[in-house]
Amino acid sequence: MLVLLALSHTLLASCPDGDVAGGLTDLVPDVASLTLRVDVDGVGHLRFHLPWKNESEGPGSASVRFDSDVLAVQGARVVGGDDADLVEASDAMTSWDAFVTALENGVDQEQERPGARRFGLHVNHGDDGCCGGSNSISVDVAGACSVRSLVADVDALIDPLPAAGGWRFELPAPFARATLRVEAPRDHLVYVDGKRSSRGAREESDPFVVDVSRPGPSIRARGGAIVLEPKAAPKAETATSSTPFTLVRAAIDLPEPLSAAPPELRVVFVVDTSVSAGDNGVAMALAVVTAYLDEAPDDVGWALVTSSRTPQLLIPPWRTKEQRHLPALALENGSDVVAAVALAQKIAADALPGRGRVVVLSDLQLSTHLEAILPAQISSGGGHGPLVHVVQLPADVDDGEHVRVGFDRVFATDDVTAFAVGRTGGVLLSAFDQGDAGSVLELGRYLVRPTRLDQPVLLLDGHDIQERATTTTTHVFAGGAGTSEGELPLALLEGGGARVSVLLEGRAHTATVAGLLWATPVEVPLTSTRFSRALDLSIMANADLAVDLDDDQVRAAAFAGHFVSRVTSLVDVPAWRPAEPQTLYGHGCGGCGCCGGHSGTSHCGGCTLRTGRAVHTQDILDDMAAEAAEQCRAKQVDVEVEFGDREILDVKADRGGACAAEWFWRQRLDEHSDDTSFEAHARLHARFGVAAADADKR
Repeated sequence: MLVLLALSHTLLASCPDGDVAGGLTDLVPDVASLTLRVDVDGVGHLRFHLPWKNESEGPGSASVRFDSDVLAVQGARVVGGDDADLVEASDAMTSWDAFVTALENGVDQEQERPGARRFGLHVNHGDDGCCGGSNSISVDVAGACSVRSLVADVDALIDPLPAAGGWRFELPAPFARATLRVEAPRDHLVYVDGKRSSRGAREESDPFVVDVSRPGPSIRARGGAIVLEPKAAPKAETATSSTPFTLVRAAIDLPEPLSAAPPELRVVFVVDTSVSAGDNGVAMALAVVTAYLDEAPDDVGWALVTSSRTPQLLIPPWRTKEQRHLPALALENGSDVVAAVALAQKIAADALPGRGRVVVLSDLQLSTHLEAILPAQISSGGGHGPLVHVVQLPADVDDGEHVRVGFDRVFATDDVTAFAVGRTGGVLLSAFDQGDAGSVLELGRYLVRPTRLDQPVLLLDGHDIQERATTTTTHVFAGGAGTSEGELPLALLEGGGARVSVLLEGRAHTATVAGLLWATPVEVPLTSTRFSRALDLSIMANADLAVDLDDDQVRAAAFAGHFVSRVTSLVDVPAWRPAEPQTLYGHGCGGCGCCGGHSGTSHCGGCTLRTGRAVHTQDILDDMAAEAAEQCRAKQVDVEVEFGDREILDVKADRGGACAAEWFWRQRLDEHSDDTSFEAHARLHARFGVAAADADKR
């Protein structure tokens, strides 16, 4: 993936010649810019443009971190440098630490390296340390004093959330001030923070919320099955396991609306007016009739048949949508739903092919004889007659009880009545008094046209993936909100969708999403591009399944998709290394040779040596070398010290012998300074009394 960076190398007079080492100061962030390009598959191609300025008189560094579980960082670059390499995270950190340490402290003169490029970049992955949860990406940059401005571009792929039939992207704003530009296909609409626009600006760190509409009524299912072999770390002889494994991911997006009702729809309602249904049951049935007509096309025509001891055509065909007057319905004993359905089917058969509907609203409390023949009556015509829906209303409803319709439970397909209804293309539903199960209006809409994918399942090589899965994570989205489930729910609602990630042992090949639109089976094959494949691998390895994958499995996924992970990082550092600053022994002081090595201003018999910079850490070490020389009665002390934040980690004495080395081992850094924090694992020479000739050789 192409990555562009801009960099200015304006030299300031205040920068020392040769970009000598020195303490790092914080670079000042400028205005960040983000560019989001959305492709037709819903994959977001995101570029972070991150500028900084160096307003100090020495080298500088900066770090920015943004959290996201749906980002796959694939590339980064600094202009004047190369594309950052994807390498082992530990190797990247070693290279980066060595460069930063050289910027601060320099290296021995024999390790000094010339070079025009004097900046580096490191992109690292981290998490919150809990259960493979919230992930973050850290972008680190650093440069010598002559690098007065530095801009890092980071390229990533981002997965959207299904929302309102389109896609929602939540883009982290890395700096307080940031601008955004969105590119989408011509027939897609773009909204930034709720406003119709392709641009946005931030003066705070809240994320940008980008909504992109997508045209068309089709269900989209992106993803697939990816077979991988565990990949061992470079220094390991073998991987922890040689068993191939398969990662499967499906991103299911349902449009809104999911489907459309056919024109010139003709529907006959069958309303149960038996005593068992009761006045409230009849009232509820008529509420469903009203809800149906509210959602039906304007050219719908309708009729109504009542069902008690004998059927009665109460409203003949075909009334218009606006003609809603309903006469009072009297209750009677008996419930010959079979005869009422037969009459309704005969009337609806007058409609154009595929336009006839029968909607039965009954408590289904029938005699044994009628229960036995109802399925046969519904399925008469061999599936070529009108489509039939049956809604089982509650048998007993108290006055004043707020009844809602629960259509989240489609009757099992082994139910003979449900099977008969399904043969016509319709569904058998249950209505009951659970307040959180859905409204009568939603039921009316669902009876007019399919508004959800019922009984969704992810098939792997033709079989339910749950039969083979080692681990499954499922996130279901409706109305922009997501929920985590162990498996797919009984239905996915229009405008929403799901994200499913699966880990299984062994190999698999084809993956398909299947479900029902009413009673009609549908299968949607998963499609994948190299971008969506890399994105899906990243999300599974970094977020969804991270806790269930070992490092060798993550490594295989990361190198297959070329993205930053917990075991891979992006890094690009120059070969250039500045030498550690040398004290000007013998110059301007008559070669007195009595001064410690690297202080910014040293006094020697009334002489003043200026080396061009002050290094607090080196001052402390050189003072310690002078004390060691006094204690050990040594004319010269040259000790290489590796130190941590407040602790000496290693001592090697080049001059001064074992006495000087032992003296350093006994020192407490925290007793020599109250305000200096030492760079961990850095090595510096502490010197006292080094002759000018020896200094020149170094």
